[in-house]
Amino acid sequence: TKEKISENSNMTCDVDLTIRPIEFIDVDAENVLTKVTHSREYGIPIVLTGHHGEWAQFASKWFQTSTCSDKHPDVPISELFKAKKLEKSLCFDCDKMAKNLGEEIIPVIRKAGAGTGPLQEFMKLSNFIKLYWKKSNSSRYLHKWQFPLSEGAGSKLCHKNKQKLRVLKEDMLRSWLDLPHCSDDSPLQYLSMGSTSTTTKLQRDNGGLDILIAPIHGKKECTLVHRDDSRYIYRCEASIENPNLVEYPLITSARIWKATLSPGDVLIIPYGTYHQSKNITDCLSYSRFHLDRINLPGFMRSFFDHDAPEIDHHHILWNYLTKFIRTVDDITDKASLSFKTSDEESKAHENEILENLKIFRHTIQDVVNKLYLKEKMDMKEEGRFSDNKDDVHFSVTEWIDLLNDIDVCLHEFSYRFCDEKPKLPKVKKVIASNADSVISQASSSTNGADINSMKRVTSRNFFKKNCQDEYLGSGLN
Repeated sequence: TKEKISENSNMTCDVDLTIRPIEFIDVDAENVLTKVTHSREYGIPIVLTGHHGEWAQFASKWFQTSTCSDKHPDVPISELFKAKKLEKSLCFDCDKMAKNLGEEIIPVIRKAGAGTGPLQEFMKLSNFIKLYWKKSNSSRYLHKWQFPLSEGAGSKLCHKNKQKLRVLKEDMLRSWLDLPHCSDDSPLQYLSMGSTSTTTKLQRDNGGLDILIAPIHGKKECTLVHRDDSRYIYRCEASIENPNLVEYPLITSARIWKATLSPGDVLIIPYGTYHQSKNITDCLSYSRFHLDRINLPGFMRSFFDHDAPEIDHHHILWNYLTKFIRTVDDITDKASLSFKTSDEESKAHENEILENLKIFRHTIQDVVNKLYLKEKMDMKEEGRFSDNKDDVHFSVTEWIDLLNDIDVCLHEFSYRFCDEKPKLPKVKKVIASNADSVISQASSSTNGADINSMKRVTSRNFFKKNCQDEYLGSGLN
């Protein structure tokens, strides 16, 4: 009957969702690189274990030595962190943190239903610790304080991750901003701090960046949904904790993971993953975004979709590639100077760098192709592509110059032991025959062009010697 249908529509079906466990793998495991890379490529979260203080090492000064190092009373706490001898007991000293950063102004979120003030407010860290953290008051919590943007906190906390995550490639975000106190370190680093039961809503971060989350003190439960399952969670309208299968029946098809993180764990969340968290205990955690060649496809998709206006895709890509070209140039110059072939270890490193540059080269070629098409269809004035971020523009010509730069770099690296280098075709602009054609490759000039005539962003000097057998290919295929 209509009455029964109406009555049933308000019911929450008593059915448990299938929750998948997240794989935990030791950072020193033999197959850790393969597993982490596979998980990131296919959007599957994974947890690295065994990072007891070496990663977020800036926090070592916030721990109480007397309660944590009874077995090693004469060893500094920082050395215990490095030696992995620090116990996982509750030894965080909030007073030490307040003394170190207490004057910093932090963003504080008000818990829903806790008062009538604004949802977000700002206060000194020392006041937050005194009024809320020490009293285990969950009505306010520090949520994603971006500390590198503060000159005081940035100078104290940046460049303190002395041990890098070996399963990740170099973070391209380190080339974004040139802040004096955070130069050559990522500006997208955060601290979160809240009492037991502090929760965040299910959400996803645009921009194509992976997320790394590591508890410094306490335990945090993270719930994740695969990035391709938006339709199954009804764009975050469906509740995972209390699923209503009458109103949201497809939620049973969503790929959902859940894991509880402790100090020493690092959760790697692939780009686009839906995530929410809950503090199982009072918890202080460190998080950061990450970009390398594994999640570069997602980053480039965001680049053209304009889904993250707060992220300057143009400058991140441009600055990193300019730096990367200089790295390959240095290798080429040293090889030309020494007149010696590299040892096996150096060759492996050089080949990895070369492969990365090839991937970036194809990425820039795709950018040029898309900009050509936009220009042909008169979608942007004067052939410029803009993402409406502070009127930042990069012309098609500038991207072509960067593409030519990469081609010259690869070419000279490949022929670094040759007295005479063959001519290198120069990238030319290709115009599609109709507006519906998608340009997939750039044509080469008929006669070619000498390397020295090609425009370079950086200048270089080379030493010649007779051509040897060491030839790694032109790098343009």
